[in-house]
Amino acid sequence: MINAARGCSRGNLLSDLTQKGGFALEVAEQAIEDVWDDIARCTTISKIIKGESIRPVIDITSNSLKVDDRCISILMTCEKPHIVFFDNVLSETECDELIALAEERIQRSQVVDASSGDSALHGARTSHGAFFKRQESEIITTIEKRLTQITHWPIEYGEGLQVMRYQIGEEYKTHYDWFDPSKTGSSKHLSQGGQRVGTFIMYLSNVDQGGGTRFPHVGLEVRPKKGAAVFFANVTGNGVPDRQTWHAGAPVISGVKYIATKWMRESTNQSSR
Repeated sequence: MINAARGCSRGNLLSDLTQKGGFALEVAEQAIEDVWDDIARCTTISKIIKGESIRPVIDITSNSLKVDDRCISILMTCEKPHIVFFDNVLSETECDELIALAEERIQRSQVVDASSGDSALHGARTSHGAFFKRQESEIITTIEKRLTQITHWPIEYGEGLQVMRYQIGEEYKTHYDWFDPSKTGSSKHLSQGGQRVGTFIMYLSNVDQGGGTRFPHVGLEVRPKKGAAVFFANVTGNGVPDRQTWHAGAPVISGVKYIATKWMRESTNQSSR
């Protein structure tokens, strides 16, 4: 644990355990995962002692939430992993305006390379998207403020909004949104706001067929509905990356899917993206 906490790479740790320590590769990999989970728990304990929230908090005691300019319905919740499905998060006008803004700068979506931490094209993600800086425009500021009221999570703890377009056949295969601390490429992102502790996906269009957000480990699929949204916590109540959040954007069979995604970090995110 000491070497991991000092920043030793996963590759170096694996080499030490397998070549010098004589451990089997599978045993060494599991040991490293356990260590990083322990480090995350220690960080979480520190936050608990200080009375700080570990992840976004949504009041699900009622069937609706009142924010400044609307009443948002809670349609479904799941305890493990923590998932909440909402209706009326965005108005039709807001959905249409976000789509129009995105189309002006849209380009092929990328993924984070686990080894380098850089963004790269990948066959698992075939959508197109556009990024917006925090509070870039009046509509972005309004939506970010609304999400803050829903999740009780500061605007500056989040990445900038990303709008994505999925046409027929396009998808995002199963993946995690959290950064794997055992991967060397994750350090670049974890140093700029820490872990992704929550994901908020807003549906900007109706889809005739396909395009749902799937959670295979829990047998759940959320279908797109214009103005609706789904939130899920990327970490457990102990602050550890939640492997139950393995999810996918199912292929669009008929129609076009637009979504706006907001990733929430554990601390102030230095990058507006």
